[in-house]
Amino acid sequence: SLARVCFTAPPPPPFPPPNVGVPPPKNFSKTDTPPAPQLLGGKGALGSVPSPHPDTALVPSARQQDFLSAARQQVPGVGPLTAMAFVLLVDDPTRFEHSREEGAYFGLLPKLDESSESSPQLGTTYAGVELARRLLVSAAHYILGPFGPDRDLRRHGERIAARGGKNAKKRAAVAVARKLAVLLHQLWGSGATYEPLYTAMRRAA
Repeated sequence: SLARVCFTAPPPPPFPPPNVGVPPPKNFSKTDTPPAPQLLGGKGALGSVPSPHPDTALVPSARQQDFLSAARQQVPGVGPLTAMAFVLLVDDPTRFEHSREEGAYFGLLPKLDESSESSPQLGTTYAGVELARRLLVSAAHYILGPFGPDRDLRRHGERIAARGGKNAKKRAAVAVARKLAVLLHQLWGSGATYEPLYTAMRRAA
């Protein structure tokens, strides 16, 4: 018969470690919250910091966590992978002066043909990272699909698809993906709460 061998795991070390005799780094202010919870806990963890933290690496990380949670919970079609890809590629929302620049950054703008007098309907530029662009377009397809709730994004895509023409549904999905990227940047940069029918309410007022 097989003998059962039991292993007893040692107790985990105390957190935070005692660090006896080691002075704190110069760029770390006194706080009641250890560094790891500050990085992962979001606004609640940063609430115990009595003064603005000099280490700017902590605050953006907390804001990234808050944005990831808000984007997944509030914006339809945006899952964990889409939100994470957006955060990793944008890195800092202040890099872009205007939110509309996100469309060009992710390659969701149509190409321009300036060699003729006409304005033919061309495809997108396909600039940027292909995976992120595919994730945004996939989220746009969900928004426009049968399970997508009534939102400004959906209405925007439906208006474009109703115009008809060549590849109308495809152009509508790309347009919604582009508007979704702009929306995510605005929510991240401002920290505002997502209002799904903001444009519709403004027009009705």
